[in-house]
Amino acid sequence: MKNEIKVRQIIIITLGVMFILLMVWVIWEAFIQTLFKSTNAVIFSFDGIVPISCFVLVAWLAVGTYCRSYEFIQNKTYGDIKPKNKTLIILLIASAIFGLSVNYANYFLIIKANNFIECPQRSGYKENLMRDYVKDIKQCERL
Repeated sequence: MKNEIKVRQIIIITLGVMFILLMVWVIWEAFIQTLFKSTNAVIFSFDGIVPISCFVLVAWLAVGTYCRSYEFIQNKTYGDIKPKNKTLIILLIASAIFGLSVNYANYFLIIKANNFIECPQRSGYKENLMRDYVKDIKQCERL
């Protein structure tokens, strides 16, 4: 029974780390790399729901994975280690603020500074939450 719990903890920790790495890659590709590399297209969200959600999800998963890893190392039972509510709330708010900051940094430092043009609206959930901005309107057809 003890080995079964250890195997389950290892699976949870592994999946947590894999999903965190996947989300960090998505955040890098979608929001952060445009601040460091020259680009012809940028996505932006005026309400910031998508970037805030991505950054908060990574912070939440990181805390959960850390707690499960610490339990595994210390031979504690599942659920013994929990973050303090105040610490968790501060971390999640800080990650939301960081996500919104990166989103608006893209707008002011890339879109406004380079006079990017907003692509026409299309149907679909992504197009309702995020807007594509390009240097040349002909690039909208490729996105």
